[in-house]
This record gives sequence, structure tokens and C-alpha cells, in this order.
Amino acid sequence: MNLQIGEVFTSTQPKRLVIDILSDILLRHKALQTRKWLTELLERLRSKGITNLAVLNPYMHSAEDVQAIVDLFDGNVEMFEKESEGGTRKYLRIK
Repeated sequence: MNLQIGEVFTSTQPKRLVIDILSDILLRHKALQTRKWLTELLERLRSKGITNLAVLNPYMHSAEDVQAIVDLFDGNVEMFEKESEGGTRKYLRIK
């Protein structure tokens, strides 16, 4: 996987990158192994000036796994629901 990611950097030179495979990786590997791999990947991305976003499904993983990965990033975007006069509404919370 690292080789494929490296090839993408070389050929496309992206400015922003979405890591939407994170939940799949966590399902196949332990959180600590994923965190080590992701830490190295994020360092490589930042050194190339690439802004990155990881998409993580919190319903698929334990709270500890999710927190371990979220801690690697500078911010966190959460979706939550809140009751209002018109019914239930969905909101984004950016930390």
C-alpha cells in the first residue's frame, strides 16, 4: 500500500488528500499498527505540503480505536443529531 501511495504522490502531486480507506484498514489491522502506519504517512504528506483528511466510521470501531486515530490529526469533524422544533436535525461539529 505504501508503494501505491508513493506512486500517486509522484504522478499527481496533490495538494489535498482524503484518506477514506481508514475504516477498512482498522478492520484488518490492530489500532496500534494502523496508528504507526498512519503517523508515518501523515509525516510524509505534511513534508510535501499536502493537506489531508481521514474519514473514519465511528460505528465500526471501538471508542479507543477512534480516539487513537483522531489524536493524530490537528482537528476533528463530528456529525451529531439534535432535536429541534421541526424534528431531528443533523449538525457538524468542528474541533
